[in-house]
Amino acid sequence: MARWVRLSLSVADAFVCRFLLSKHSFSAAFQVALRTDQELTGLPFVSVNGCYRQFLAQASSQQDTDVMKTLRRSIPISAAIVVIVGVSWLGLRYFRSQSDCKKLSAAFARQIENIKADAHERLRVGTKKADVVRFFTEQSIPFTISESEARGTLLTSGCAPFGCGSDAALIGVSVKLDPAGAVTEEPTVIDMYTDCL
Repeated sequence: MARWVRLSLSVADAFVCRFLLSKHSFSAAFQVALRTDQELTGLPFVSVNGCYRQFLAQASSQQDTDVMKTLRRSIPISAAIVVIVGVSWLGLRYFRSQSDCKKLSAAFARQIENIKADAHERLRVGTKKADVVRFFTEQSIPFTISESEARGTLLTSGCAPFGCGSDAALIGVSVKLDPAGAVTEEPTVIDMYTDCL
C-alpha cells in the first residue's frame, strides 16, 4: 500500500511540476511544490527534487534546441563560405597559371622565330665555317661540327600542352657543310617539348 501511495504521489507530482513549470518560473514552481508537498506528505523535499530535475531537463532540452537551431543555420553558411573561397582561390590560381602559360608560350614562339629568321639570314649557301661558329655562339646554342654538318641544340622552356610532363623544350638547328666547312643547304630549325608522349 505504501508503494502505491508513493507511486501515485510521484505521478501526481510529475503532473503538478510539469504544469507549474509550463506556467511559472522555477522559483514559483519550487514554492508551490514545496507547499503542496508539505501539505500532502509532510516530506518537503521529495517533489521538490522531482520538480528540480524536471526543470533542469526542460532547461537543458531548451538549450539543446537553441544550439541545434544555431548549428542548423551556421553549418550551411560556413559550408557555403568555404566553397566560395575554395572556388575563388582555384579560379584565381587557374587564371594566373593560364596567363603565365600564355606569356611563356609567346616567349618560346618568339625565340623560335628569332632563331629561324637569323639562321635563314646568316646561314645561306656558301657561308664560311667561321660565320657558322659565330652564329651558334651569338645565339648561345651549344653545337658540334662534324665533317658534313653543324648541329646545335638549345635547351629552354615554354608552356607545354596538356599531356606533357614538364615545360622543358628544345630548339635544334642543323646545317649541311662541305669538306671545307662552307654551308651547302638551307638550315633546318626544329622545336619541341622534350617530355611529351
